[in-house]
Amino acid sequence: MNPHGFLLDPNIVFLNHGSYGACPGEVLEEYRRRQDDLERRPVELLGRRLGGLLAEARAALAGYVGARADDLVFVPNSTSGVNVVARSLGLAAGDEVLTTDEEYGACEAAWEHYGATLVRRPVDDLWSGLSARTRVVFASHVTSETARVLPISTAPATASPASCSTFVSCL
Repeated sequence: MNPHGFLLDPNIVFLNHGSYGACPGEVLEEYRRRQDDLERRPVELLGRRLGGLLAEARAALAGYVGARADDLVFVPNSTSGVNVVARSLGLAAGDEVLTTDEEYGACEAAWEHYGATLVRRPVDDLWSGLSARTRVVFASHVTSETARVLPISTAPATASPASCSTFVSCL
């Protein structure tokens, strides 16, 4: 295991965090434990315990991110999550989605598919792209290709017009 807790080959510099991101060893161990539980008693886990386990996980996540558990939903991946949000907003021609120039291509395509125009800006100059047409400010907390952690917590509280939603992908 390399020093960062991943099982990646230490002789390779791994830069594709998004498409085929690896799990830290500790996460992988817990995943395997839960997979073994599923294999031993699938009906009990899926039919009787899954709802409670998901509620417990949402509550833990809610405490960590400062949200209400009922406002959180788990999705299979970032692309699915962005599609759910983009589809729900009723975007129309002329609506803009302000985003960084470091976003995952499939997530960018989702906004465009649902009618928005992307306005891409460098992270350090993101807010210069804000306009009256901005409906959504979209950014990944951790970028797909390089795993760069973006300074999401430094976003100005008054940066968004009243009709604008802020969406941070945290997958």
